Amino acid sequence: MGLQVWKFLFFGFVLLMSPNAVAGFDEALAAYTSKDYEKAMNEWGPLAAQGDPKSQMGLGLIYLNGNGVAKDETQAAYWFRKAAEKGNAKAQVQLAVMYFNGQGVNKDIIEAYKWLNIAGVKGHPDRIKISEQVEKSMTAEELSEAKKRLEESIKKRSGCAKAP
Repeated sequence: MGLQVWKFLFFGFVLLMSPNAVAGFDEALAAYTSKDYEKAMNEWGPLAAQGDPKSQMGLGLIYLNGNGVAKDETQAAYWFRKAAEKGNAKAQVQLAVMYFNGQGVNKDIIEAYKWLNIAGVKGHPDRIKISEQVEKSMTAEELSEAKKRLEESIKKRSGCAKAP
């Protein structure tokens, strides 16, 4: 993904901050923006451990890009998954990209499809572009399995939605 997409993914999730984590998150974001990655880690770390999905996304980006830490795609995927499971659409897209590329996780286009479409249920705009690329690389059997996993995942999370 290009630098512009990364910036969009990173700064876009600022708009969805939870009220309880605003002060620490804002401090971490300011530190990250000014390239004080140690401070960003110190602010986001406790918030992420408490379950704040925006902070989990921030830690994922730090590890993915190797900002102030050794680049660790496995650790990045861990934090993106935590945020994705909490409903963070940007983390869901990022996790899907990691599955598609085999970054920090085993390459799995079925999981990539699933996470992209979960993000799509939440209306994430980048999902469409990436989803088209994923679907083009899938066999009919993989697409069928992916739709099955997606429907199971959506039912598990909401109990009512149907897969596309």
